[in-house]
Amino acid sequence: MAKKKAKTEHKRPDGTEVRFLSYVKKQAPNLYEQYASLQPFEDVISQCWVNTKEGYVGIGIETGGGAWPSGSYDTYGARIYADKVLLFQDTYIPKEGSDTDCYREEHVTDMAGLWTYLRQLPRPISSFGKWTGGK
Repeated sequence: MAKKKAKTEHKRPDGTEVRFLSYVKKQAPNLYEQYASLQPFEDVISQCWVNTKEGYVGIGIETGGGAWPSGSYDTYGARIYADKVLLFQDTYIPKEGSDTDCYREEHVTDMAGLWTYLRQLPRPISSFGKWTGGK
């Protein structure tokens, strides 16, 4: 008799599902466990997308940085493949008019490298308590 595979649940302590998890499970089931392992870093993941043609789950990463005085800004993210992780930083530099140049820096790592990178990022204050209001 075949053993039943244990169902893996990825829920927050309050019972709600991790953001984007059902989307990844539906669009890229082969990468579901890799994405689910990012649950402790949910507070710095700003977006998620799936590229089924190239076989990856992409995430946007909040680093706590802002725009430069020149109007340039950086965005950070990762592409999670079955066998590797590609970390990237895009730098956008405005030109005269409405044009913008984008320069990309990429680094190849694995899931452990991605976890290490995410672990060292500054956390938003909302990660440490419940919002009670404000002015």
